[in-house]
Amino acid sequence: MNPDPETIRARLPVWDALSEFFLDTELDPEDHQRIAAVLARSPYSETELWEILRFEVYPPCHPNLLCVAGEWGTFGQAWLMERVAPLCGHRPRFYWPFVYDWMFRDHWAQIRRLLLDLRKQELRSSSI
Repeated sequence: MNPDPETIRARLPVWDALSEFFLDTELDPEDHQRIAAVLARSPYSETELWEILRFEVYPPCHPNLLCVAGEWGTFGQAWLMERVAPLCGHRPRFYWPFVYDWMFRDHWAQIRRLLLDLRKQELRSSSI
């Protein structure tokens, strides 16, 4: 079952941003800041974003880093809709450790810090 259009609209920028972890390029601090800004604008909590990364984006995207000549530009919205959207909201019954979590663990740690900082700044700005 595919997610409803509203969920797709909210998730597509998140999928696109998180899929950058699995491109055959090196992310720099500006990339981390840009990705964190996209995630901060999303309606999802930090925990929800982590689950979207692990259960929706990781499964179809991680093989790209195992290829000798993987995708390096972007996966694109059509590709994400075809391969990531069907996983939207589905969670495994049992937890299986991620063999390839080294592919995104460091990026997530850096972006998570930036995300939390951006959301704290936004909260302070809105309470003034």
